[in-house]
Amino acid sequence: METSSIALRRLMIQQLEPDLNNVLIIGIIIAKQRPRKFTSTGKDGISERGVWNFTLRDTPRDYINCTFWGQGEEIWKLAEAFQIGDVVEVTRPRISIRAIDNHGEQFRPTVTSPYTLTLYDNQSRITRYQNPNEFLRLLRYPTKPLAIFVTIADVQSRDITSAPKYVDMLVAVRSIGVVRNVKTKSGIEQEVRDFTVLDHTSEGVRMTTWDPELIARIGFWKPRTTILFLADVKVEYSHFHKSIMPVIGSRTIITEDPIGQEAEQLRNYASTAPLLPSHIIEQLMSRYNPTTIKNIMTINQVQQKVDSMMSSSNLRRLDDRHFVALLYCMVSHLDLDGLLPVTTTRCKRCKYLINNNQLCENEECVSSRGIEMVDLETTFDVKVNLSDHTGSINNCRLVGTTAEEILGCSVQKFINMSDHEKGELKWKYLLERCEIRIIVLCTKNANSKISILSCSRSSPIDFASNIPIC
Repeated sequence: METSSIALRRLMIQQLEPDLNNVLIIGIIIAKQRPRKFTSTGKDGISERGVWNFTLRDTPRDYINCTFWGQGEEIWKLAEAFQIGDVVEVTRPRISIRAIDNHGEQFRPTVTSPYTLTLYDNQSRITRYQNPNEFLRLLRYPTKPLAIFVTIADVQSRDITSAPKYVDMLVAVRSIGVVRNVKTKSGIEQEVRDFTVLDHTSEGVRMTTWDPELIARIGFWKPRTTILFLADVKVEYSHFHKSIMPVIGSRTIITEDPIGQEAEQLRNYASTAPLLPSHIIEQLMSRYNPTTIKNIMTINQVQQKVDSMMSSSNLRRLDDRHFVALLYCMVSHLDLDGLLPVTTTRCKRCKYLINNNQLCENEECVSSRGIEMVDLETTFDVKVNLSDHTGSINNCRLVGTTAEEILGCSVQKFINMSDHEKGELKWKYLLERCEIRIIVLCTKNANSKISILSCSRSSPIDFASNIPIC
C-alpha cells in the first residue's frame, strides 16, 4: 500500500484535527455495537459490505466514536475479535467533524470529542496494543458525572411522552439470570439474559440484553457488590411488564464499578439493603417511635386505604406505599401455646430463613453454599388477628424485639416456658380491648404486609372514647 511507507504520527484524541493523515491513536474500547451487513452495488457489481461502530478512550476526559467499513465477513470477524476492555492501536483513520444533527448520531454513544474516526479496510488498521496496563483504569471512569443520575423510581414514574427519552442511571446488581435460548419472530435461535438492578429508591427492576458480549460480561458481576453506571439508557413502555422500563440500547455505555463517592455509597447500601417485603417492613419499623402515631383508624378504613394504594400506579417510592395507624380493637387470635410456629430461625448475615439442611435460603449469601458457617438467630414471628366493629385483619405479624417488649420476655425465655406459662402469656392480650399501632406495606406483587409496632391493653373508658364511630 502506498501510504504504508509514510511514517505514522501518534496523537491523543484531544489533539485530533480534521483531515490529518497518517495518524496513530491508542486507546481502550469502552463501548461497541453489533456489526451490520448490507448489500452494496458498485463498479465491481454487487458485494456484501459491513460496518462496525465502537467507542475509543485514551484519557478520563477524552473519548471518540469510530466507524469501520469493509467487506462483510471481515468486519464481522473484526467485531468478534475485539471486546470492550481491549486496548488497541487505530492507524490511518479519516478524521472528520462529528455531525451532531445527523440521524445516525442518536443511535451512538455520547462522546466528548467533536470529531469522529472513520476506518476503511483498504487503508486503516486496528490491532492490539502490547502495553495495555496504563489504559485499563479508564474502564472505571464514568463517561458522565455520577451526580446527575436518575433513580429507578424516577424512571418508572415518568411520563413516557416527556423528554428526554434517554437517562443516566447508577444502580447495583441485585441478581443475575441464566442464559436462555429464545426463538425470535424470524425463527432464529438467540441467546438472551436478564439481570435485576436496585438503588436507594427501588428493590429492583429487571433489565434484558440480547448482546452476546454483554451476556458474557454479566457472568462476572457479583450481586449486591457490582455497581453499574448506565449512560444513555433508553426509557420506554414495556407492554409485557406494563410499566416504564430502562432498556440498554446502542447508545448505552456501561461502566462497571465506577470511581466516585456516589458509587461507594450505593455499594454500602446494596450490601445490606432489605429486598423481601418482610425485611423492608422490619427496616421501616425502626423509623417510627410508636408514641408519635396518633392517626386513629378503623380496620375497615385500613383495608380501604390498602385497596386504594394497591390500585394506584404510584407504588414506586417506599414512602408512597406504606402508612401507620392507631387501632382501638380486640386481639381475636393469638396462638402462643398451640401448634402454629411462633419463632423463626434466620441467617444473621442476610436475614433469610434457614432450610432443612441448616443452610441459608438466599442463594446469593455465602452461607447458602457452605462456604462459611451459618450464624443463626432465632426471633419471634407471631401471627395475630385483629378485630373491631368494622371488620377483621388476619395474619398481622408480631416480630423481633417488638414482640419481646410486648410479651415481656425474650425469645429464649419463651422457648423454655411450659405450655401453661405460654397460655397465661396468651391470655394477657387475647380477646382484650387493646390500643395497637401498626405499620402497613403495600407491594405490587404480593398482599399487603402488616406488622404491629406496639400493643397495650386499653381501659374501657379510653377504648369507648377513642374508637371511631362509623
